[in-house]
Amino acid sequence: MSDDQFSKLSKQIADIGSRLDKKIDGLRDEMNTRFEQVDQRFEQVDQRFQAVDKRFEHIDQRFEAVDKRFDIQEQRFKAMLDERFKEFEEGSFDRLAGHLSTEIEGLKGQVASVTKEVRKTNDLVDGLYKHRIEDEKKQAELEGEQSRHRKWIGQLADHTDTRLAPEM
Repeated sequence: MSDDQFSKLSKQIADIGSRLDKKIDGLRDEMNTRFEQVDQRFEQVDQRFQAVDKRFEHIDQRFEAVDKRFDIQEQRFKAMLDERFKEFEEGSFDRLAGHLSTEIEGLKGQVASVTKEVRKTNDLVDGLYKHRIEDEKKQAELEGEQSRHRKWIGQLADHTDTRLAPEM
């Protein structure tokens, strides 16, 4: 092989190497862009979960307030019962029954209110669960796409005899 032929062959190899480097750089840039998009999506999911946690804290506080109200009502009811039993012993059963009826109706209203709050909470939790399932599906899709890209890069590297170094 003459020097001229060797020189032409060297230029062709250099040209091919240069074109492959440009294509690999383009693929690397595209992959980095996609990885950044995946990272941004994970950040959004994290922010949603933080918002959900805050909602649950608020709901917990509301339940604690309801528990306190029930405790206060229970104490009042016990005190009232003690007082009414004294009256009952004195023969005021009808008044006690009427008062108990009124108190029971009040408690029924409170139970209905709490039941309504529990239903709202269940609806909220159901909605959050649906969002979580959707987010998990999207995450699985992104992971599949990422795996496919890694495979393609590996195939490109194998075909071009390029050694890939891990990025730090």
